[in-house]
Formats: sequence, structure tokens, C-alpha cells
Amino acid sequence: MTREKSASLNQSTVLVTGDSGGLASQIFQLFSQGGCKHLHSIDLRQPAHRLDGVTYHIGDLTDSNVMRRIFQDVKPNLVIHTASPKFDSPNHIMYRDNLEGTKSLIQVAKESRTQSFVYMSSASVISDAKTDLRSADETYPIILGDRQPEFYLYTKALAGTHIGDNRDLFDFTKSKNVAHGHYLAAEAPVKHQKELPLDSTKVDGEAFFITNDEPRCFWDFTRLVWRYAGDTTRPDQLWVITRPWVLLLAGIFEWVFWALRLGEPPLTRTKVRLSCMTKYFSIAKVKKRLGYKPFVGLEEGLRQAVEDCVLRQKTS
Repeated sequence: MTREKSASLNQSTVLVTGDSGGLASQIFQLFSQGGCKHLHSIDLRQPAHRLDGVTYHIGDLTDSNVMRRIFQDVKPNLVIHTASPKFDSPNHIMYRDNLEGTKSLIQVAKESRTQSFVYMSSASVISDAKTDLRSADETYPIILGDRQPEFYLYTKALAGTHIGDNRDLFDFTKSKNVAHGHYLAAEAPVKHQKELPLDSTKVDGEAFFITNDEPRCFWDFTRLVWRYAGDTTRPDQLWVITRPWVLLLAGIFEWVFWALRLGEPPLTRTKVRLSCMTKYFSIAKVKKRLGYKPFVGLEEGLRQAVEDCVLRQKTS
């Protein structure tokens, strides 16, 4: 899908952090289609595949001096911050990059008089990994301290088995739709900068959930992944293991790995709970205030993603 050129953004100088994850590349493509010609990327390393029209900068977000030099050179009026360490990084890396790095970047952006700053967070900030979330919206409180069990919540399908009764709905989101949401969030303040928005329509300083708006049962989604990857296993051929038994097994794994000082086991009670809990979100706010609609449907997006992964494996 192509995007109409945006008069409000085509003169902007856009700086995006974290290109190695792929989301930034999707954001750059949307801005390029919108007519923006001043695109810059910051990451710890050069990406394997560079995009035409994007200037790439190397730097550590936690190094304020390096960031100041880059900002002085680029002079961005729009920053989109998507950089984050991998979900399984050590906690001190999570703290340094997600908290200290973001604080440093915001401070440098203020000093350089950047006009807009769009920050990508995670829906897990309102989840305690235990309580179901049904049509959760942006008014839910952020979970901090002892009630937040993990730095970066992550779920992983267990091939060949399925835990629980598969009645729990999850939200899944195509990366291009996430990029689309970031573009709209960046465009709105510029487009309406001469207007004084009502509290019910303002965009600056607001949080927005971005999803495909198609909640699916967790194991239905994973089986769809397997099917697109070529798996022919029928649902009646799967072993269905009840949640209490797997929680017990995960607890044993955790104790053994702790006793032998082996680190975190591949199966934990938190991962079991996440695969069996309801977790989907309302996107009414982003639809109303930003006019967001998903670009790509869930099944089509999943088919594209799996085909791309299979192709990469064959050519690697």
C-alpha cells in the first residue's frame, strides 16, 4: 500500500532509533512514501540491508556526548524512539537501555529543540503476567515494582503440544501496522499545530495501543504459524496438557536450574501463565484520535511473515 504525500511531514528531518529490529525500516518506508526526504537512523551497528535515502549513524543511546554530536549534525525536528534490547537480555542491560538510554535521548532532544518525540513502549507495562486483560485500554495503570515480574514479557509457542483449554484471546500485530501507528502519531501534532485540541482529541503526551484489532486464541494463532510453515498436524493429533500440570513442571525446572546455577530454564511459570491468559486491547482511542486502521489483516500478515522466514532459512 502506498501513502499519499504529506505536506505536514515532507519538510521534516526525522531521526529513528533502533533500525536493526526491522520496525524502523518499515517506518522509513512510510515516511519516504509520504514525501519526506530527510531520514536518519541511529543504532549500535550498521544494518545488513540499507535503505536508499536514509543516512545511518552509529552510536550508543546511553552515551550523551555521542548523541549530542549526532543531534547537532542532523538537527531533527522529529524523533521516533524504537530502540530496545532483545527480550532475553540481562536485566541490567534492559535497565540501562530502556530507562537510562531513553532518559538521555529525551534530554538531548530537548536541548536540540526537537519538536516531536514518539516513543515505542510495550503493552506489557500494564500486565502483571497473571491477571487477564480484556479489551484493556490506555487508562489501565502501569505495573511497577514487585508486581511486575519481568523486564520484558515474552511468549513462545511450544511445538507439538498445547497448554490449557485454548479459550484465551490474545492480540497480535503486524509490524507494518505498528509502523503506520508511529507515522500517524508523528503526523498529527504537525498537521494540527495551529489548533488548540480538546482533552478528548489531543495527541501530544498521550499513549496509544496499536494492534491488528483481531484478537485470536493463543494456540489457534500458533497453529496458523505452523500451517503456513508447512506443518500438516491436525488438531486431534496434538497433546493437550492442562495448565496446573505444566505449572508444576515449570516450577520443577526453575528449582533445578536455580540449584545447579544454570540460569533461567527454557520453561518457566511466567511463560506458562502468559500462554494461558487473556490479553487483548481496545484501540478505540487511536482510531478516534489518529484515524488508525490496520494496513494488513492478521492472516495475510502472518502468511507474509512466515513465508519470509522460510525463504530466509533456505537462502542462509
